[in-house]
Amino acid sequence: MDRREAVKAVAVIMGGALSASTLSMLLDSCNHELRSGEGTSFTNDEKKIITRISDIIIPRTDTPGAVDAGVPDFIVMMMQECYPAKQQQQFHRGLAAFDKSCKEKYGKYFLDLPEEEQEEAVTDLDGGVLGKKEKHNKSFSFYHNLKALTL
Repeated sequence: MDRREAVKAVAVIMGGALSASTLSMLLDSCNHELRSGEGTSFTNDEKKIITRISDIIIPRTDTPGAVDAGVPDFIVMMMQECYPAKQQQQFHRGLAAFDKSCKEKYGKYFLDLPEEEQEEAVTDLDGGVLGKKEKHNKSFSFYHNLKALTL
């Protein structure tokens, strides 16, 4: 099995496990009017972090990756149009907490890290939130939504 097939298999397994509740919530909330304000506004840095994390989750190989497929714009659109205000706020706080944790661990914010350390930070985040590694704090729960939407 090559890497692309492995990613597809994991996406099917993880996508079903992660997004069942997400899909239910989305189907219920997509009927609401578009929210305006802080919850729907993403800074350029937040968009860059989302782009880089989604690229790490599904990188470009001999086939297009998440960025090529427009996944970062999709994530932002879904957060703006379909997620309740409370989850939008949690997502923003989670991105900020992740960025701060990178500063504490590596001495630089996520976007300023070299690619290898960005990949390590996301791998640790994934393991802490979804795996059996040391658990991260509750504010990192935003990663559930980010990964489910990426996959």
